[in-house]
Amino acid sequence: LGDVYKRQVYRVAVVDGRVPPVRLILAGVALSSFAQAVTSFLLYLVPEATAVRGVVFWLLGGLGGTDWDGLALVAVTVVPAVVVLIASARWQTVLLLGDDAARSLGLDASRARKWLIAWAALATGVLVAFSGAIGFVGLIVPHALRPFTGPDHRRLLPAALVYGAVLLLVVALLVARGIARRRRENVPAHEVVARTQPRERLLRELVRRSR
Repeated sequence: LGDVYKRQVYRVAVVDGRVPPVRLILAGVALSSFAQAVTSFLLYLVPEATAVRGVVFWLLGGLGGTDWDGLALVAVTVVPAVVVLIASARWQTVLLLGDDAARSLGLDASRARKWLIAWAALATGVLVAFSGAIGFVGLIVPHALRPFTGPDHRRLLPAALVYGAVLLLVVALLVARGIARRRRENVPAHEVVARTQPRERLLRELVRRSR
């Protein structure tokens, strides 16, 4: 499914054989919104509240279900993908200049972009299957670090990996402490988790309706 989604995003973003970065981002956002709408509708059709609640927890994302055995399986796929992406960091920096500038520097922009998207989709798909969709890390960390590392992805990617992991662990710790405190106050844990991401209010409403 991840490969199909990647191909659809790329197909929507192509214009005259080229893939403008802005159009690629907008295509990804549009198809992501469509996928979320379909997911919400399917959850609405599920009659069992327990099943819906499990899906909602997975959509929220978290590290509660992680273990060393699962981590080893993830590492087999993610580590090679990360190595490839870091090794191709120069390509990513050149692509920031645009397709014409990349071609003038000897880089096949279309082929390089397909290659990078495939490896990024592989790593992202495995991680989402393992821990759920934790999207804020990828949206915040690279852009927050760019003023300090500059546009060169040879510095940005390793820094994003380290600081992204640190941010995720800090947030997971804060949420775990919040859940423990709320449990002492007899507030359901799923409400605490849902409050950490306001965009999931619709899914909480679907859970309530399905009970």
